Amino acid sequence: MPDGPDLQSLVIEVKGGAPINNADVPALGIVLDRDDALMAGLITMHPATGRKLQNFQQVLGAAGQLDVLGTKYPRMQIVNLQAVLHGYRFKTPSVAARRGVKPRLPPRKVAGVRFATDTLR
Repeated sequence: MPDGPDLQSLVIEVKGGAPINNADVPALGIVLDRDDALMAGLITMHPATGRKLQNFQQVLGAAGQLDVLGTKYPRMQIVNLQAVLHGYRFKTPSVAARRGVKPRLPPRKVAGVRFATDTLR
């Protein structure tokens, strides 16, 4: 992807313990560019809120989108562990989606869980 049938590179970083700080998301963007990866995802123990969430959304938006057959995917995404445990997944292209088959575990809204990527649409 974009020239092959599969996503070739997805950088994943997991942050546990203390809430993520202002340098964590830009640092992931640096890794995304340095490694010439197509996408990057950050899994956090605690969700970002308030001003920190707004700052992260700006960095995520600046990373741009990956366009695959007319469908756009955020190049950088953040999700917290609670959302993952409730079935939320990173928005990534898949072979099944290109064939018109829905993924077995599509991203879903979870009551009371706010995702950093929700406001990027």
